[in-house]
This record gives sequence, C-alpha cells and structure tokens, in this order.
Amino acid sequence: MNNKDKKLLNELIAEMRFPAPESLINYFRDRQKYYESIDFNQNTNPKLTPLREAGIGVLAFLRDGIDAVLDLGIVEAYNTHNMKYLHDALYTYTRLNFPLARNTANKKSGSIDVINEYVLCRDIIEAFAACDTATIRKYCPENSPVLTKGYKMWYVGYNLILGFLYNDEKRIETGVQQAEKALTTKNPQFDAAVIAYLLALAKYNVSEASSQFAIMLSVYRKSGLFNFHDNFLKVFAMIPHGLYNIACLRFSKDDFDAIKQPEDTCFWNSLAEYQRRMDLSHGTPYLLFADELQSLNVIYDY
Repeated sequence: MNNKDKKLLNELIAEMRFPAPESLINYFRDRQKYYESIDFNQNTNPKLTPLREAGIGVLAFLRDGIDAVLDLGIVEAYNTHNMKYLHDALYTYTRLNFPLARNTANKKSGSIDVINEYVLCRDIIEAFAACDTATIRKYCPENSPVLTKGYKMWYVGYNLILGFLYNDEKRIETGVQQAEKALTTKNPQFDAAVIAYLLALAKYNVSEASSQFAIMLSVYRKSGLFNFHDNFLKVFAMIPHGLYNIACLRFSKDDFDAIKQPEDTCFWNSLAEYQRRMDLSHGTPYLLFADELQSLNVIYDY
C-alpha cells in the first residue's frame, strides 16, 4: 500500500462498526434471536418475502455483518504484519458469503440468472482470493451453464474461470471467443484489463498476463467496481488477488511466479507471498461459533 491507502485504511479503522471479533459475534447472536422470533408462516411483512423464497435461513440475517469478517482480518493483518489473519478471514468470509451470493444469482427454476452474473462471477473471484476452490466447486459445479449475455467482464470471466477450474476446453474456447469480441468494443479500463488478463491466461501468455495485471492494478481504485460492496476493498484489492491466484490453474509454478506484483498498490504482496508458501490452500476458521450460533460452523465442514 502507498501512504494514501494507509491513511484511508486508518480512517476506515476509526469508523469500524465492529472493532473486534467479539463485537461481531454478539451482533450475529442478536440477529439469530431476531430470526428465531419470526413466524414465517404467519408474518405477512412483504420485506420477508425474498427470504421465504430464497430459503437460505439465518445467513440472510447475517448479511450486514459478513463483510465485517473480512474487515477484521484486514485490520489484524495490517496491525500485526501477519497475513494468516487475513487469509483465514478471507476463508471465513467466503464460506459465509458464497451460499447467499449463489442463491441471489439463482432463478426459482434453479438456472443461473444472467442478470445477476455480476454477483456470481464476483464471488467466484473473491473465493479464489481465499484459495477456496472447494466452495466454488460446491456451488458452481462442472455442469454449470455457459453464460452468453450480461455485463461483459462478468459473464466472459465466469466462462473462462470455470473453464480453467474444470479443464473444460470447450468452455474455454467459448470464453476466448467472447473475450476477443468484447475487447473490440468499448470497455472501462479495468474491465478491459481483466478480460485481456483472462484471455492471456487462456492462451498461456505469461508476459501479456503480467502486463494486463499491472494495468488492472493501476486503475483499480478508479474502477469503482460497482461502488465497492465494502469500503475496505478500496485499500485491499480482493478481486485482483483472486484473479492473480486463478493464474495457477493455467500456468506452471515458474510461470505463475513470473507474474509481476506491482508495488505501492492495493495488492498486498505479503498476502500473495504467504498464500504461495501455503501452496494456495485455504485457511482455517477466523471465527468459531458457539452456543446458539454453533450450527453456523457447518459452513466449514465440506
């Protein structure tokens, strides 16, 4: 991070709603009690209709606190210079967030809603930042449909990334065609860099991947990424971290290591180095739930 990012991070820390894991657990406990007080069969409050239809239980009520898991890990890693805290927080965030995000991108029929391919692809990439491919495989199996329309960066990315994950050359070929076509049209700088980066991975072009990765980081803060769903992502480039880790699916170890990590950006080189030392395996629980929340520990079990 550069000095500007460090200043912003300290401002965000001063404004944290949950300054410690204990305060977040207490919030989750309060939300659980609220959830248990609702009779879904009799309560006709229209605000609850999406929850009835989704059938995703208590996770829906934890939505406001899920980002805070990531925030706490960012802050603890920053303060201690120990990236294990952030690595574990990324894992816990993904396990809490992905079921909710996956359901959001679903139609009642169970098919993927292309209107929400942004939600799905974003969370796939964030799961790669956590090195948690098991979660992606669980919620986006090999037979997931190929997307053909929507927001270009996300549906092209979705097809290529799942192609890489499952070694599905047919899906990759479709994604390459979509990427090449997308790059002939006008795109925001960040979007174009992401698409070109994934295209370089598909074509095993290490130098181009490294070049596009640098461009991606240079315009990251300007991208807005749909106004960032969490302000801490303005100082921690979670999407680029996920995209960086995706390269290990296509490149040899030496080629993967050859991707240059820009200095003084929102990309935390120390986290990338830690994750490489861990062979890109996912972390361990940052939060363990007890008492009335203990059923939430099931998120860690698969």
